Amino acid sequence: MDMDWGNGSSMDFSDDSRQTGVDWEENPQNMPSDQNGSDFAMDNIEVEKEEATGWQDAGSEGNSEFSENTNSAFGNDDESAQATPSAQDDWSGEAGDLENCSPLEFLEKAKQAIKDCEELAKNVASAKKEVEFAKKEYDDAEKEHSARKEKMLKARTAEVENIYEEKIQRIDVSLKTVKEQREAAKQKGIENRIKDETGPLYAEIKDQKKRLAAAVRKANAPSIMNLEMFYTLFKPDGIAEIAVLMTAFLLFFVLLPVLICLIQPIKTFPIYLLIWVADIALFGSIYYFIYNKTIGKYPDTVQVGREVWTIVKGKEAEINKITSSINADKDESCYNLSEYDQKISSAEAERQDIIDQKRDALDEFEQGEKLRLMEDIDMSDQAVIDGLKRAYDEANAKKEELEAQEERKVFELSRNFEQKIGKAHMNLKDLDMMIDWIDAKEVSTITEAVIKLEK
Repeated sequence: MDMDWGNGSSMDFSDDSRQTGVDWEENPQNMPSDQNGSDFAMDNIEVEKEEATGWQDAGSEGNSEFSENTNSAFGNDDESAQATPSAQDDWSGEAGDLENCSPLEFLEKAKQAIKDCEELAKNVASAKKEVEFAKKEYDDAEKEHSARKEKMLKARTAEVENIYEEKIQRIDVSLKTVKEQREAAKQKGIENRIKDETGPLYAEIKDQKKRLAAAVRKANAPSIMNLEMFYTLFKPDGIAEIAVLMTAFLLFFVLLPVLICLIQPIKTFPIYLLIWVADIALFGSIYYFIYNKTIGKYPDTVQVGREVWTIVKGKEAEINKITSSINADKDESCYNLSEYDQKISSAEAERQDIIDQKRDALDEFEQGEKLRLMEDIDMSDQAVIDGLKRAYDEANAKKEELEAQEERKVFELSRNFEQKIGKAHMNLKDLDMMIDWIDAKEVSTITEAVIKLEK
């Protein structure tokens, strides 16, 4: 049942299917009859209309009506009594008192019952807030306790680790230095080995270049004939040199004219053609001039130069092959690195020993000191946590007790008053209006007041 208290709040007391006494009075044909065949609601209306002072009879009939509707809404009397025996006795006493009440007293008691329910509802809401506050404090304390344990554990574990980490870091620095020294010694050994194995080849290359320089001086030829690039451009030998010559031709006779046209846009083809012809004439003339002054004039010297640079390139290829082979050689025994290897081996063994010590220390901490540390923290915080837990339990018990009281009070209100006054009028405003009408002699019974409210 949804009860409006008159101040905007409401409470559900019974099912919508339950009919009130007023409904029976307005629709007597819908009213149930007792087992003796007497028409209960019609008797009630006749008694109240004919005999305003006969309140006790009307109250008695109201009790019968209340009992029948209670059985239909909440189950049989045996089940109700079995569920709340002490409340059943209170309701019986209350019903007995109400039988002897006048209409005004009955309405005043109804008002007081509504106010009591309102007060209980406020107390229940306050108790719920207290439970929420107590629960939050308890949860916060538990979280703070766990965070403190975790923080302390991390700090102590870090202290144990730092003792050994400092030693490991010092060994790592020393180990890095030794490895760098070893690598430097190895590179120096490789360089010396390459120098020793390629020294005769470099000497032969040097002799060949001297032979070419002597031939150029003897023929009084231009010094440009000493350069490797000269023979690549004017007397190439091999696919590589021919590719270089073709690239040079492409650059000077094709790409250069195109680049000039891109920098300075040419709108007509004849001008572009003129630029291309001029480029070929310029660089072709230069190439032809150099060719005549060298190859055409000193063919024997050019032949010596071509032979020398072919030998030099062959020796350079041998040097590169030897260098690659030495760098790829994994055998380091010829570089005298045993001293460095011993230092590295000793440092790595010491480092591993410290790592083992660190692991043993952490295991010992986990099995001993950590457990004692956790127990100390638990003992220091347990009293506070237990106190907050008790406060939470007490607040929750108080809330549950108030909710039980509220439930009983609401049921009493429905049982003792709603059946007589009606669901729609269980609020302070309507009750005050009915009291005023009875005081003013406008109506003489509650039923008449209810009927007047519904007009």
